[in-house]
Amino acid sequence: MRSLVRWLPFALACAGVWIASSMRHPPVPLFLRFVHADKLLHLFGYVVLGGLALFGAGARPLLRNAAVAWAVVAIWGAADEWHQSFVPGRDASLGDFAADLAGAALGVGLLAWWSSRRRAPETSGKA
Repeated sequence: MRSLVRWLPFALACAGVWIASSMRHPPVPLFLRFVHADKLLHLFGYVVLGGLALFGAGARPLLRNAAVAWAVVAIWGAADEWHQSFVPGRDASLGDFAADLAGAALGVGLLAWWSSRRRAPETSGKA
């Protein structure tokens, strides 16, 4: 049961992505409206999803769980792009999907790095 609860933040974030993807004109921060930073929104959103997926998968064994987390987010990204193809005024984009994959890798990588640093034994040189 505890392992399922760890996936709850990821599931809630995915629901938020799904809701935003269902909108013809999803809300975009004002400072990004002027630079047409669609790919940045995908990248940053999927950084969060990647980190939440690794949190859900657990830190140990790190390499296997990082791969699982990235794969889960990649599948979600593909499903989200497919979903957008049915929303009036939206379309599926290979560029958006590439930004999703890169963001997921960055999010998984950052959380894996942070997790490994926190668990590393202190080596201060003291005897």
